[in-house]
Amino acid sequence: MPNQSSQLPLHIENSSRNSTKNSAPSAGPTGGSLDDVLLKKTLVAGTDPVALDAYVAQGYWNLDPRQLRYLTLAQARGLGRVDFENVRTRTVQA
Repeated sequence: MPNQSSQLPLHIENSSRNSTKNSAPSAGPTGGSLDDVLLKKTLVAGTDPVALDAYVAQGYWNLDPRQLRYLTLAQARGLGRVDFENVRTRTVQA
């Protein structure tokens, strides 16, 4: 199946504050302890939502994106690429 990510709109992930430990995924932005929040002040944007999630999973939570089933399923459906290292990137500082 061809990659369909170019047909998708711009995706933005707010990574300004990230839970680092001791918080359940269902706790959301108000769960856990403030001691477990890492202030990154970062937005990640792009047209490939799979690559964005893979980048954030590895960069902020030290997870192997290839081990995250939802990402590999999305890639298999042609929604994007898990191997974000091979996607053109640009860092912009405000």
